[in-house]
Amino acid sequence: MASAVMPDDLVFDGRGDLLVTDVRHTRHDLRRWPAGGGPSTVLAGAGLIEPQGLVVDPTGRIYVSDDRARLILRLTDCGPARSAGGPRGASAGSAARGSTGRR
Repeated sequence: MASAVMPDDLVFDGRGDLLVTDVRHTRHDLRRWPAGGGPSTVLAGAGLIEPQGLVVDPTGRIYVSDDRARLILRLTDCGPARSAGGPRGASAGSAARGSTGRR
């Protein structure tokens, strides 16, 4: 079972699962550990340089900011990561970069 090596932020989602941004030396990602135990799942990793700032809104959307990559990722419970910041048309997988994160 994977563990967080350098956890930076953590939050519980609406189901009670634990979400953690991990800024370990070789790989940075956002992981989910189920409330009932079991292995973690990587929710986002591609394009993250230094994930910080983690929040879950009332609808279950997960937002993680990355100050070094200059992006904000928005994830839904059943969908892929999307860029909430950066240039129009960029996706999380393309390491979207922007300066303000506003649209």
